[in-house]
Order: sequence, then structure tokens, then C-alpha cells
Amino acid sequence: MEQAGFPVVNITAVPSVSQMVGLSRVLRGESVANILGNAQLTRKEEKNLRRRYVLRALELLKTGGDSKQVFTLSGAE
Repeated sequence: MEQAGFPVVNITAVPSVSQMVGLSRVLRGESVANILGNAQLTRKEEKNLRRRYVLRALELLKTGGDSKQVFTLSGAE
């Protein structure tokens, strides 16, 4: 499926849905209830976690969107 328009990174806790739609840049989030956060962390730690997600998503925007992979904060699944 050819994508038109601007490149996007979909951050989701359910990457299979994004893959079925045909998105090529999918970043796995923390959980369905709190995609970019973690209630078990301190406020400072959670802010750092959210920053890591944003920076990782920006990094993925620089990559080619041809391969349909699910990415994590540390790499690809």
C-alpha cells in the first residue's frame, strides 16, 4: 500500500491494528491505558520516558518508511 502525504509515526499499544492498516512506522507504547506513560514511575521518570518516546518517534521519521516493522524504544521487534 502506497502512503501519500506526510510521514507519520503511530505510537500504539496495539501495533497489529496499525500494521493491518498498512502503516510502516509503528512505535510500541507502554500500555493501552497509558500509551506514553507509566503510573508506577515518579513524575520525573515519567517525563523522561515521554521525552524518550518523542525523540524515538522523531528518529523514526528520518528513516525510510518501506519496511513494515514495529519499533520499540530500544530498536525493532
